[in-house]
Amino acid sequence: MFKYGLSSNKFSLNSSISHYQDHIYLNENASYSQNYSSILYFDNTLSFDWRLLNFYGSSTLQYQWSDNPDIFRYPDINTSFSLWFQGAFFNELLDFKIGGKINYFTPYYAKLYNPALASYQLQNIHEIGGLPFISSFINLKVNSMNIDIQFLNLNELISNSPHYFMPNYPSQPTSIKLSLIWELKN
Repeated sequence: MFKYGLSSNKFSLNSSISHYQDHIYLNENASYSQNYSSILYFDNTLSFDWRLLNFYGSSTLQYQWSDNPDIFRYPDINTSFSLWFQGAFFNELLDFKIGGKINYFTPYYAKLYNPALASYQLQNIHEIGGLPFISSFINLKVNSMNIDIQFLNLNELISNSPHYFMPNYPSQPTSIKLSLIWELKN
């Protein structure tokens, strides 16, 4: 394995190249198989953050490649983009963020989770990906209390087709997630 990375306050680039020899995996029939040839796997991840006045953004772009995509199955492109507005009210006693996030990965035949073996196996029936996963959020911080409200999977409101992150496991339906953290001080 070979890894390298470059980073600064707002930017990072991480890459790795892995070499696998005699790789053992579960095939489509949930039987153990071994690949006797060598496999190369290449992973690049570029992340950067930016700010313009009170608008903030964060982006991640990942490119993955394998010389044997029949065994090493990953989406070629995996990306996420967040954009939010951040400000303060009442002499900075109330900090807030409001924004959204989009995740996307290219379609591919992901591995299927086999609960009987507690492992992942290959499958060639269900291709997943190719659709964005859209969420929005509001975050409020008052003194020692943090309130976080997330609206998950908003794209289900637009389309009735289920979105899959794993074969046979549809993503959660559109929902609202509320989190309240209150730090008690003496």
